[in-house]
Amino acid sequence: MHSTEMQKSVSVQVDSDFALLLPSGAYEIKKMEPRSRLRRVILFCLLLSLFGMVAFGYFCPDQVCALSARERVSESLALTYAEAPGRPLPDVIVQPGLSYDEVLHDDFRFDLTAHDVMVFLHIQKTGGTSFGKHLVMDLDLKRPCNCQRARKRCHCFRPHSNEIWLFSRYSTGWKCGLHADFTELTACVGGELDRNEGSAVHRRYFYITLLREPVSRYLSEYRHVKRGATWKGSRHWCQGRTATGAEVPPCYSGESWRGVTLEEFTSCPWNLANNRQTRMLADLALVGCYNGTLRHRTPDIDRVLLASAKRNLAAMAYFGLTEYQKGKSHPPGAARCLVTRRRKTPPYKTVALRTRISSVCDGSTAQTHGTMVKQMLSVILLAVVAVARAQFNNGRILEPPIPSQCVQRVIHERYADNKGYFFSWRDPALRGVEEDWLSARNYCRQRCMDLVSLETSDENEWVKTRIVQDKVKYIWTSGRLCDFKGCNRPDLLPNEINGWFWTAELQKLAPTTNRQQNDWSEGGGIGKPQPDNRELIQGGAAEHCVAILNNFYNDGVHWHDVACHHRKPFVCEENDALLKYVRYTNPNLRV
Repeated sequence: MHSTEMQKSVSVQVDSDFALLLPSGAYEIKKMEPRSRLRRVILFCLLLSLFGMVAFGYFCPDQVCALSARERVSESLALTYAEAPGRPLPDVIVQPGLSYDEVLHDDFRFDLTAHDVMVFLHIQKTGGTSFGKHLVMDLDLKRPCNCQRARKRCHCFRPHSNEIWLFSRYSTGWKCGLHADFTELTACVGGELDRNEGSAVHRRYFYITLLREPVSRYLSEYRHVKRGATWKGSRHWCQGRTATGAEVPPCYSGESWRGVTLEEFTSCPWNLANNRQTRMLADLALVGCYNGTLRHRTPDIDRVLLASAKRNLAAMAYFGLTEYQKGKSHPPGAARCLVTRRRKTPPYKTVALRTRISSVCDGSTAQTHGTMVKQMLSVILLAVVAVARAQFNNGRILEPPIPSQCVQRVIHERYADNKGYFFSWRDPALRGVEEDWLSARNYCRQRCMDLVSLETSDENEWVKTRIVQDKVKYIWTSGRLCDFKGCNRPDLLPNEINGWFWTAELQKLAPTTNRQQNDWSEGGGIGKPQPDNRELIQGGAAEHCVAILNNFYNDGVHWHDVACHHRKPFVCEENDALLKYVRYTNPNLRV
């Protein structure tokens, strides 16, 4: 056999190492390891790898690790449209970034020199444009954002690198789509920053947003659309694709909806202005994306969206209220996270977190999340008080609830929806006592109630039956004419026809000319259909409040406009908003 045909690999079981000389060369033969020892080595390596994976997932923060929950969506969370409605939201929600509770740690720092990123979720008509400008123009930083006059874009880089620390309209542009919502941003921000910076980096994300009172925001969007705005550049991205034209159909034909009336604006069932803040904060995958939110909207879908929006909002690092504007400069010792360089006073009062931004904040004091929500509720009450002051120029105001009185409120009867009612003439302490309209409201409100709002014909007849049974001549309701500042809106004009509303619920009444949708009397003191403003015609006060009169003018039991200074018995109705406010601000009371 030729030497080239000789095998050059030799496997020999020996007790010791030795060298073997063959014609084709020298071969070193070593002692083979027993198979049992080899198995132990392999098993040890596998166990070591498994331990490393478990330790990595346990000790590495979710917001930093590449395998964090933020970067992957569990199949159980990606509910289809058919599965989501009516089901409780999962206990584990995919978090977009650091939550409010996490930033409250004493050793927490937003580090501009590391990989922390602030993401601004900009909802239309919430004041986000002004707030976004302050973020890029008025922060006191070692390396301020570089804003060029000719462009709407600013470069917001870290102190020692050209990495971006702010993801917003004025720093990065609409990288994730025009007015990208929560669903779009959480799926897009990381990838966009990786592409911009040329590499994948483990980052911590701090989501922030601004909210606005829904009716004011809706009307502001209506006026903006009426002037020609369309937001056609929005992607409506969800679960890996953009919404189709069938899922998000336009409410108009042509280039824009310029000149649209309020009635036309509100009548479009798939108008994206409807419920915008909730939709933009929610995880739309829970309801089948835009197919579920617009074309197949149900009460169950609305409940899922609201629950998701509330959870996502609570998980954000910060949110502010457009109405909660700061009226004076920072008090001494306040956080300098939003110190102005060009304007003396920023237009938004920050609900301060105990967040210390490296080289930005110095000693900011904390407010708890509960305090922030209490301030939100206080804003709502202050807004109502402002309306009351507009209604009464004599210094009297609408009073807030008194928790102890709310606990002791008296309920005489409950209606079909289990809401409690109080009839003043049935209370021994008020028998024979009559109050003017505002005093009656304040008596009710101090007890987490308000004057009755007759929003349905069934409720109206139910209350009228008790008036007749108890032989009461008249009572106050919460109805009033809108004739103060802000009542010159086109939909409220003329006020004497379109300006009547239930003040307790801020619910507009049907026009007085639509006699089938209200219960105005066809008679009165001068024989004219109500409302007739009789007293003003006869030289007295204007009749701006709504009372129910029990056949007072031989006209049956119906609504009448009456001057608000007159005194009458009244009916109180439990008010959900006041009850929620007192329960939240007084968790130890059983209200």
